[in-house]
Amino acid sequence: MFLYIDPYSSTLEVAKSRTLSIKAVDLKDTGSLVLPLISVLPQKLLNQTWLVNGAPNGNETFGTISGSGASRMFTAPSKIPEQDNPALIKVRFNGPFTTKLKTYKNLELKAKIEITDERKFLFKLWYNYDVLGTGQIYWDSVRLNVTKNNDNSVTIDNIQNFTPKETPKSIVQGECTITWVPKNLGLLNITGGDGYIPYNGRQPSADTLAVNLLNNAIDPVFTVICTTGYTNTLSGGPNMPSYHIFFNMQNWITVKSLGDNWLNYRVTRLK
Repeated sequence: MFLYIDPYSSTLEVAKSRTLSIKAVDLKDTGSLVLPLISVLPQKLLNQTWLVNGAPNGNETFGTISGSGASRMFTAPSKIPEQDNPALIKVRFNGPFTTKLKTYKNLELKAKIEITDERKFLFKLWYNYDVLGTGQIYWDSVRLNVTKNNDNSVTIDNIQNFTPKETPKSIVQGECTITWVPKNLGLLNITGGDGYIPYNGRQPSADTLAVNLLNNAIDPVFTVICTTGYTNTLSGGPNMPSYHIFFNMQNWITVKSLGDNWLNYRVTRLK
């Protein structure tokens, strides 16, 4: 019988919890298959001591162990430990354990859990409005990844600016036809950015992330051709050079936006 802690190696976000279970694999020869995991240990193995970095049941610095039996709950500390991370989890069986072949006097199982405060989000931003008030709906969008790193720095990458659209492309108003001129880029043309964790007094906020996005906007253009011979070229839109967005990392809701009222947001947690 082979014993191990499940999961043996993993990562866990600060202040979150995870179940750790002692499991066993029967190593009897069954041809090409190993028998399924055994989730309940024999009674003689239930007298255990669980340690986190050498501390029985852990502590607030490295994480704590709670519960009883072959499965316990590990709760990560509220911040990343300054040392000894990943945390070393040990299960020490109290008293000898005898199999048909051998007696184990100091049987221990080990696992490791890395405490992390990295959080990754997918941002989707889009315009969807009538630029000239003619009933033609302009659509432009971008998506990008925003990562809050363990050191509270913020990384913005994987920026994808999509080709804008207009529906309908042309519309007749009186004697004139107004036609949108297609372009590869539009009002949303994010070229980069950065971010930071706002401070609440002297401590960094545990919930709020601020994101700055640089926008090299290109206004939509329309041609006006009238049966009277009059022609013109129009352009418009809230040509914003940047966007400053605050959002809540716990429930992913945008709590404040410094930009224009036409911009829509959606935030999804990736990691």
